[in-house]
Amino acid sequence: LNQFRKKKMNEEILKSLNDFLKEPGVIGYILINQDGIPFRTHMVPHTKAVQYSALVSDLVNKIKQKLVMLFKGPDSEFQCLRMRMKDGKELIVTSANDYIMVGIQDCWYEQHVEEAKEGEAAEGEKQEQA
Repeated sequence: LNQFRKKKMNEEILKSLNDFLKEPGVIGYILINQDGIPFRTHMVPHTKAVQYSALVSDLVNKIKQKLVMLFKGPDSEFQCLRMRMKDGKELIVTSANDYIMVGIQDCWYEQHVEEAKEGEAAEGEKQEQA
């Protein structure tokens, strides 16, 4: 019975991750265990995953400590953190139980899509004129 629950939970997590990947602009994700070790990644090189995991897990642990100091009760739980980086990516960090998920998103995704559409339209006009 316990093994059945664990398998069902894993299937639900994988479905959620696949749904997350379908969102526009999503590049990938990293799942991190309680020791700060990445155990599942998607479209993130291993060296980057290890680097992000070390930095993010330390940050999340510090945030959790400060929230407990500042607030009492259910208001002291860490839920989500969004960080925009200089290279146009955004990290979306969330935590459940002893695990952390880092989603990586392209902040300029919509702009890139619009530029591609404009480029295709301009290319089509050139072909019509020729």
